[in-house]
Amino acid sequence: MAKSAALKVEFDLKGLQSMNRQLDKLIARATHLETFLDDASAYMVNVTRNRILRTKKDPDGRPWLPLAQLTVDIKGHGRQLFQTGKLAASITGERLGDEVVIYADESIAPYAPYMQFGVSRPRGSVKSPTSSRWVSPKRPIPPRPFIGLSATNIRTITEMLRKHLNGIRTRKEGAFE
Repeated sequence: MAKSAALKVEFDLKGLQSMNRQLDKLIARATHLETFLDDASAYMVNVTRNRILRTKKDPDGRPWLPLAQLTVDIKGHGRQLFQTGKLAASITGERLGDEVVIYADESIAPYAPYMQFGVSRPRGSVKSPTSSRWVSPKRPIPPRPFIGLSATNIRTITEMLRKHLNGIRTRKEGAFE
């Protein structure tokens, strides 16, 4: 008698129905990303403001260069990217369809691009607070990037998306887990 291989397949319809309901929920969450995008936007606005107000580091974690002595003299302190708080207040997140844009609102802080990207040839002059004469900056203003994604931000947002797809809220009363 010849040996034969057999395969027996049984379907548990209750299990398939349950799996089908789970897939329907996953598809619904994957096609309705508004909540996730709003949460990711709020997270990145908070992170960006924190860079300006506290860490004084670029998105990759590198400290910003110190201010030139002339700038310290004019401002009266050496805190980079802070004089009135307008730059931090200008940080905005906006959901545009299926993407999020984080930016500095130039109607609040028109100097934001110069801080983010630097200035290779500064123009104009300022009155020196120490000598009452007008001086022109001679050196380029270095970039002090504050907008951007770090590896940690990418991991956090990826985790937020995972939680969203699993039906877990990532934001509670404006605070993040």
